[in-house]
Parts: sequence; structure tokens; C-alpha cells
Amino acid sequence: MKNKKGIIITIIVLILLALLILGLVFGKGHKDDDNNTNNNTNTNTVNKTTNTTKDDNDEKPVDNGVSNQTAYTPAPVQVIDNSYNEALSAVNDAESKLDNTSLTNAQNLVNQVTDVKKKEELSKRLEEIKNAIEVSNLLDELEEKLGLSESKEDLDQARSYDEENNIADKIAELTNEDLKEQLQEKYEELSNLLKDNTPPEVNIEDGAILSEKTVVEITDDNDYTAELTKNGEVIDFTSGDELDEGTYSLTVVDDAFNEVSISFIVDTTAPIFNVEDNTIVNSNLNIVVDDLTLDKVSVHNDSTKEDSEEGASFTLDKDGIYTITAIDLTSRSTTINVIVDKTSPVLSVSYSTTDMTNQNVIVTLTTSEVVQGLDGWTNIDSLTYTKTYEANAEETVNVTDIAGNTASANIVINNIDKVVPEATVTYQPTDMTNENVTATLVASEEITPLDGWTSVDAVTYTKEYEGNANDTITITDLAGNTANVEIVIGNIDKEVPEVEVTYSTTDPTNSDVTVTITANEEIVELEGWNKVDEKTYTKVYSENTITEVTIDTETSEIIDYEEIVINDLVGNSTIINISVINIDREAPAIEVTYAPTDETNDSVTVTLTANEEIAELEGWTKANATTLTKVYAENTSEVISISDLAGNSTDVNIAISNIVVSSLTANVTYSTTEPTNEDVLVRITASEEIEPIVDWNIVDETTYVHIYTDNVEEDITVSSLNGETTTAHVEITNIDKTAPALEVTYSEETEPVEEVTVTITSDEPIDEVEGWNKVDDVTISNTYTENTTESVIVFDLVGNGTEVDIVIENIIETTEPTVPSNGD
Repeated sequence: MKNKKGIIITIIVLILLALLILGLVFGKGHKDDDNNTNNNTNTNTVNKTTNTTKDDNDEKPVDNGVSNQTAYTPAPVQVIDNSYNEALSAVNDAESKLDNTSLTNAQNLVNQVTDVKKKEELSKRLEEIKNAIEVSNLLDELEEKLGLSESKEDLDQARSYDEENNIADKIAELTNEDLKEQLQEKYEELSNLLKDNTPPEVNIEDGAILSEKTVVEITDDNDYTAELTKNGEVIDFTSGDELDEGTYSLTVVDDAFNEVSISFIVDTTAPIFNVEDNTIVNSNLNIVVDDLTLDKVSVHNDSTKEDSEEGASFTLDKDGIYTITAIDLTSRSTTINVIVDKTSPVLSVSYSTTDMTNQNVIVTLTTSEVVQGLDGWTNIDSLTYTKTYEANAEETVNVTDIAGNTASANIVINNIDKVVPEATVTYQPTDMTNENVTATLVASEEITPLDGWTSVDAVTYTKEYEGNANDTITITDLAGNTANVEIVIGNIDKEVPEVEVTYSTTDPTNSDVTVTITANEEIVELEGWNKVDEKTYTKVYSENTITEVTIDTETSEIIDYEEIVINDLVGNSTIINISVINIDREAPAIEVTYAPTDETNDSVTVTLTANEEIAELEGWTKANATTLTKVYAENTSEVISISDLAGNSTDVNIAISNIVVSSLTANVTYSTTEPTNEDVLVRITASEEIEPIVDWNIVDETTYVHIYTDNVEEDITVSSLNGETTTAHVEITNIDKTAPALEVTYSEETEPVEEVTVTITSDEPIDEVEGWNKVDDVTISNTYTENTTESVIVFDLVGNGTEVDIVIENIIETTEPTVPSNGD
């Protein structure tokens, strides 16, 4: 690379020199033209310059000196040797390509260079290129041998080729540093393979037993191939993959045919049994333990207290409660408990009584061991079941223990007598009545006396019921058997009918009102009323039930109703009041008033006042139940209809003619409408030139201003020059020049404490205070841990401030204990 840079610099220098010489030559030629009238001729030839001056008379050559003679003197010109440049370019090409064809071409061109020194220089470079081509060919051959290597023996042959040809030495002998560096780099790449006698490294030891999922890492200076089998089958694998549970074999061969093979086991699970924990069987139990690295299996029979060591498969053939523990080489363990029970349970039966009885008999079944649940039996404890029999029975009870062994017991009961007496009940009367009803009970056999009943004879009893009943009584024969008898009485009606009165409308109306009476039972027909069904009647009222005022002398109440007597079918009666007072068929009387009634350039308010409550009217404001108002901005003549709440209407004429229209307008603006503790400037701008406004400052003929220092609401009269007036309404509510009133409270004022919370409460919203917590718009607080005396200024939202003093003197100040020195 350095030689190439040198050659380029040399070429540039030569070109600059040639240009300099040409400049000198052409410069002298111009000077001769100024001093002489002779013609100058320059002739350039390769490696030779001839200067000739010819006289006009004899054409003899004369010496061209520096005298002032007028002889013709051509200037000398240097000619560049182009053969060197062509040879130099060819040498650079051969140096770049490093092939024999480029080398031969460069050699031919170098041979044509006439400059001996340059030719020698280029020849030395060609010799170096020749040596580099030789090394390059050796490296290509070495690379090919390595590429064709299929065994360690092939690789050894490539190593021998390298040593025999001394490739490393030949590279070291090169003097062209660029070529040397280029070939050395290629040689080192090939040497990585030639010098590799180290097998690949694997991060797992041969024979390892791993208890967790494992990442396999393979390290080698050269490329390698790896084959991994899991449980005997080849799997896809890349260095860095995580392997789960299985038995693995790994073989790694690098490109230098160095090889490493390892086997290992990944065991991530504890041993697995072929039976579940707490299995119970009534036959021999085959146990199989599945684990890749099973170490040992221990068995303990809790029934016999015997221990044993077993293999991965064994059989339990003796009754017992077994605890089985399996441990693998990763120290994982699994423990299960199983029961082998091949013995049937022993049963015994007992009865609550064996004497004759009209009661149920309780049978108790006792087992020698825990059995599965018995349908229909009650489990008293782990070995005892009971069952209540209400009738004689004979049956076989089959039981099964937890392991599935079976046993049976015979149940025989023949001492139960439960024939119950029968009874019939009659009633008098049976039709609906508002009197008492007598019930008579007749039994099928003699019974014991019935409480509350009257005995007629041994089998007959009577009882009088004052109201309906739905009772169950128990009769008992002399043997103690009982029967339930239903007493049902539903024909007694001593309750007056319940009646609900509803109206088609209770709102004011100018239509008829339909009244509906609905009873809770069938009633006697009502004269003058329409019967809808047995319980419902209606009547249409065309006028109110009160036609003249009647006053109850006892209660002094106005009687505005009529009384109706309602009777049910058995004679019970009640009185209801019918009150219809909302029928109104008279139109309202309306009074119309205007304000003002004189001429005005403002609006006119019309007020309608009725003699009764009236309905709302669109466009009008309802001032109260009987009054409507409306503001008219223009003269108007119209007829409107006013309705009362019943729908009766009255037409009212509205006539307004006293509004004088003025073209003068006045607009009011404010310097600010936001809350402020400053004065507010109000500006009135009229639509035309106006008369001066008292106490206001003129801005121009149509504009006046005034400064307000307090809130105000007032009307300002504005007058034009031609006498028209209008009102400008000024309303200011945003001036606040009052500082907030503050209240300071302390969480504790006198008792010694470790901290005190101070709360400041304002009568209006306040700004935040640095160092204080803003609780809400009007409250801030701060907690002090040391006694303090300070002042705090609190501002409202417009900047008015109030200063308060904070004084805290009851905080307990803690100090570090003093340790006395020795001798004190």
C-alpha cells in the first residue's frame, strides 16, 4: 500500500515539472516575438531536443546565443516518457490482482521503459509481486485441501502441505507490507483450522444428573456440528437451547475433526406412582414407580409396623395401611398412602323394642369396621347406623366396607300396630252466614276426649266456631293410635265489606266525573248505580255533590259529600262518602292592567288577574296561581285566550299604544368583570351624541366614563341632543377590598404533646401559603414539631391579605441523654 502511494506521488511531481517546463518555454517564445521579427519553430521528439536557427540568405545553421542578433532561435522542449506511465499502471494492476496474466502484461511493459532507474524500480516490484502470487497460489491450494478434508487424516495431509511449502516463511519474506498483510490475514484464517487439536467444550459433564431444566452451551474456536439424542431419538438442537426432562447423548465434532461425546440425564420431576395417594383396594396391589433416576423405594406397613426396601415394581398382598416413599438421585421424593383390605366386615343388629307397640321401631346396625354409607340409614358414628321403621318389615341389609368387601344382615320387625281411627266432620249451617257454625265429629271407634269439644257419646263430639277456621285436630283411640282430622269452616262472614272509591279525575274539569265503587266481596245492588260486576258499581256525576253549604253541627266541618250504604250478601253493612267537588263549567273572569299607561320609550308590562287559578300560557310568566304577566317591547293589539284548570276559557283583548320608539341606545362596558381589589372603570357608549352625564367624565361626544370604588347597581339616564332618553344599567359585583377574616385553631393548646397541628379558616376562598397544606378553598393547615412563634400572611383570591400570629409553647422538646463519665 505504501509503494502505491509513493508511485502516485511521483507521477504527480513529474506532471507538475512538465507543466513548469512548458510554461518557461512558452514564456521565452513570447519574449522573442517582442524583440525579433523572425519566426520560431519548436519541434518535440522523444528523449531528444534539437534547436536550429536558419539565416534568410544562406540557410546555414548559426549558433543561437544570448546576443541581440536577429537570428531565429527555437525554444527547447522536454518530452515525457509515456512508456513508464503505462508500465507503472500495469504493475499496479498486477499488484492488485495477483494473477500471472497481469504479471506477464506488466513485465512486457516494464521491458519497454527506457529510463534505466525507473525500469529497475518497477522490476523489483514485479519480483515482489511474483513472490506474492506464488504465496497466494499456495494459500489457494491449502484452502482447497482444507475444504476437501473429510477426516482427520485429510486434515493432516493439509498440515504437511503447509509445512513442506514453508508458506509462513514465504509470507514473512515479502517486503510489500500491504501484500504481506493481505496474505498473512488469509493464512491466519486457515491456520485456525490447521492448529486446532482441542475438542469442543460442553458446559455439562459426562454422566451428569441434572435436577432442573438445563441450557447446553458448546464452545469452540472453529465451526462444529452437534448431534443430540433424547430418549434415543435425534432432536433439533442449537447451542444455548434449554433441555427439559429426558435421557440425552450429545456428540460434537468441530471442523478440525476434534470430537467430544457425553451422556447425561435431566430429571425435573419427583418419582411418580402408578396409583394415587389414599388408594384403597380389596385385592393385591401392584405398585410401579416411574422415574429416570430412581434411587430407592421404602415401604412401611402401619398395621404391622414392618419396614422394607423395594424396587421400581412390587406387590402388596397383605392387609394393612401402607406408607410408601420413593427417592430419586436428585433427592426428590414422593410419598403415598394406600390401604389393602381383603377382609369382609362383621355385622350385629339390635332393636329399640321387641314388645308389641304402636310406635316406630329403631334398628341399630353395628359394623366391625368403617363401611360405605347406607341409603335410608343414619350414621351415628364411624361404626354405628340406625334406621326407624314405621311398619312391620323383613329385609336384608347389604353393606360394603371402604375397600369394597361386602357383608349382609337380616332385619325382622313384626311387633308394630298402627291402625289409626277414622273420623267424619259435618257443619251447620253450610250456607254463607254472619252467625256461628257448629261442627260435629264422628269417629270410627271410641276415642279419648278432645280438648275444647263437647262429648255427645263415645264416638261423637261437637264444637261451636264463631269465625272461619282451618284447623287440624288429633284423635287418639284407646290403644294409643292417632289420626289427624281437618276442620275447615269458610262460610262465616261477620266482616263489613271493604270498599274503595275512585274518580275518573280529581283535577279541575268542565266534564262529568265518573265515580267507581269497588268492594272486596259481592254486595247488594245499589239503586241509581250501574253494575259492572258483583263487586263493582259506577255512577256519572254531572255536577258537584255539594250544591249548598252544609255544616256538621258536631264537628263544624263543611259537608261536601253524599253517604252511600254498602251491604254484603249476609247483611254486613258499611257507609261510604262520595265527594265530587272538581266540576267547574264557568269561564274565569279576567282583569287586565298595564304599566306604565303614559307614553314611554321603554317596554310595557301587561298583568292578567283571574278570579280563580288559571293555566300557564306560552310567552307569559305565571306570577302566582291567578296572575300572568308579559313584557311588550312594541305597541300591540291582540286577543288571547285564558283557561282555568278545568279547561273553561275567556278571550281577553290586549291593546298597547303608548310605546314611543327611540333610536337612542347606550352600551355599558367594564374595565374588568373578574374579581378584583382595584377600582372598576365603567364606559357608556351611546349610538349618537348625547348630553353630559352628571359626575361622569367625557371621552368624546358619544362616550363617558366613571370610576367606581365599590360594588353598585344603578340605572343611568342617557339623553340625546334632540331630547330622546334611554337607560344604561350599571351593575358591579366584582370589587373586593376586604381582607379575609381568619380564625386560628390548635389541635392542642395546653397539654404537652410531641406535635401540634394549626388550622387557619377564612370567611372566603384563599390562595395557597408556602409550607402549608391547603385542605379546601377556605382552610389551610400545618403541623409543627417544635415550639414556634411566627406570623403568617393569608391572601384572598384578589390579593387582600390578613396577618395572623402563630404561637406554640406546649411541644415537648426531646434531648439526647447525657452519659456520666467514670467517677462522676
